[in-house]
Amino acid sequence: MELKRANIKDLVIRRSGHLMLGAPAHRAVSQAQNYLQAMDENRPSILAEHGVDTRRASATVVIGHPRYVTGDVTSQEIAETLRTYNTHQARIEVITYETLLDSVSRMLALSSARQDADPDPDEEPAA
Repeated sequence: MELKRANIKDLVIRRSGHLMLGAPAHRAVSQAQNYLQAMDENRPSILAEHGVDTRRASATVVIGHPRYVTGDVTSQEIAETLRTYNTHQARIEVITYETLLDSVSRMLALSSARQDADPDPDEEPAA
């Protein structure tokens, strides 16, 4: 996981009427590509030293937040631009902090609902 700043004004830019990732996101993706390449090249030693097989490693770049993007671009347009970009990537996903926080909130809500539905069998009932 590569974490970048949330305050990225040109996360998504409009060129010739089309939205695309701006330079900061491309730089972050390139950095993640370098990490994956290093893991690929050093797979035998990483496996021997740490017991971790990096053969199918992937990366997530968390960068930007819609509230900071300039250029009259909506949160929905940013999400669609990233979704389109990610469909062309094999091992690297780019998401915003907004997407990360939304995902965490959903996971916590699901976990809480699951705990409410299935009380711990080792827990003693309340008197």
